[in-house]
Order: sequence, then C-alpha cells, then structure tokens
Amino acid sequence: MRLYRYLGTAELLVETARWQINALTDLEAWRKCVYGDTATFVVTADGTLWLADQRSEHVSCARGADVLAAGELAFSESELIAATNLSTGYCPEPECWEALQAVLDRLGITHSGSFTISYLFRRCEHCGQRNVIKDRVFECGVCGVALPKLWNCDPMVALGASRSDELSKS
Repeated sequence: MRLYRYLGTAELLVETARWQINALTDLEAWRKCVYGDTATFVVTADGTLWLADQRSEHVSCARGADVLAAGELAFSESELIAATNLSTGYCPEPECWEALQAVLDRLGITHSGSFTISYLFRRCEHCGQRNVIKDRVFECGVCGVALPKLWNCDPMVALGASRSDELSKS
C-alpha cells in the first residue's frame, strides 16, 4: 500500500476535532457529536481510522501525517453507505480502498466492497496544478496540456521525502 503525503499548504493544517474509530461504539459516539452522517476520513500509516466533520480538511484530520487513504464516508447506523477517495490535499489513488477496507472489516462495519465513487488525480507537469480527472479526459484544467496516465501527484515520491516532516518544522 502506498503512503500519501500532504501536498497542500501548511495554512490548512489547523486544529480540528477528530475521532479515532477503534470500535463500533466509537462510530456511535462520533455520530452523536456531529451534524449529519458524512465525514472527512483518513487512515493513518498505523492503520487507524480517523473521522472529522465533513467540512474539515484531510490534513487537519491527519494532523499533518502521511496517510494510507483519505476521502469522505457516509454512514447509516453502523453501515457504510457511501465512500470516496476525494481528497485534493492527498490525491490518493482508488487503490487506497484496500487500506480503508482493512479497517472497516476489522471494525465490523458493513460496506459495499469498493468506493461508491472514486477519483483520479494528476499533477500537470507543465504548470504544476493538481487536477481531478473528469470524464476520463487527461488534460490540465488550467493550461490545457495533456496529463500523464499514471499517478504523479507527489513529485517528491522518488526522493522519499515526507511532507509531515516538513509541516512539523513550520
């Protein structure tokens, strides 16, 4: 499983309420504390599921740490009814479902077996803009240049850098 580092600016790393979900009782407690049934989520490198208010930034939910998965989840009681990998801060690939599924299975949370909607992200190698691929059109929405077919959102992956190390220094 790939570890995704935060790709955005440090300004979005703010203290926010978050809930560590280690059991179904934690999920029930979260549902009582928030408005609605949809959450921002991350799965941290140690395999822990964290939930925050849907309007929260993923980087805040993760406290700046690298993640195995990120996106949004919607629940009905203890059943997961919708899941996405929509996180423009981490740009996780659809394959990050494996990390989320492992946590959901461990917790006994019923799910469909895949993201209900999954997104592809690409970084424009010309202007540097992060793009969400829509309608399978691999073209930069800012400058119009063709985008690579393979995930390339983190230019530091090859160097082994960790964004959480950079954020902790700022």
